[in-house]
Formats: sequence, C-alpha cells, structure tokens
Amino acid sequence: MDFPLQILKTLGALALVLGLLWGATFAFRRWGRTFLKASDKGWIHILERRYLGPKHSLLLVRVAEETLLLGLSPQGLTYLTAVGLQSPGQSNVLAAKDSAP
Repeated sequence: MDFPLQILKTLGALALVLGLLWGATFAFRRWGRTFLKASDKGWIHILERRYLGPKHSLLLVRVAEETLLLGLSPQGLTYLTAVGLQSPGQSNVLAAKDSAP
C-alpha cells in the first residue's frame, strides 16, 4: 500500500526538477545574453582579431590606455609590439611604437 505513494512522490519530484531545468533553460535563452554582454567599463578590450590560419591569429588589444598587437597560437600568447592608433583620415591605420618585444 505504501509502494504506489512512493512512486507518486518520486515522479512528482522528477517532474519538479525537470520543470525547473526547463524554466532555467528558457530564462537563459531569453535573458541570458544581456547578462553575458561584455562591459565597456573594463580595462581590457579586444579591438580586432584577424585569423592567419588554423589556430593562429593576431589580436589588437587595448589595455587601459595602451594598444598592443599580440600573436595567438597553440603554443600560447606572444607579445609582438605596442601600436599607436592614428586618426581615421590618415592612410596608415597602425603606427608601431617599438619593434622589439
């Protein structure tokens, strides 16, 4: 006589857990992107990324007030140079501040 009551409790708990998972999935799909957006208030911003080949790319990163050109490969991240961004009216977009890492 106790067995049907336990099955009913177990199925009810399972339905509750599945309902909570479905609700969390729905809420994340609906509103999750707004919470995961990158903040403009941070110190580090990825300005641009150019892919050179499979698993190799160049990153133009601004850290505080400095703009850096970094190389990304499976071996790791490599500092290439610090760059100064020129105004949009000039022909050359990047001017290297130093060439030695």
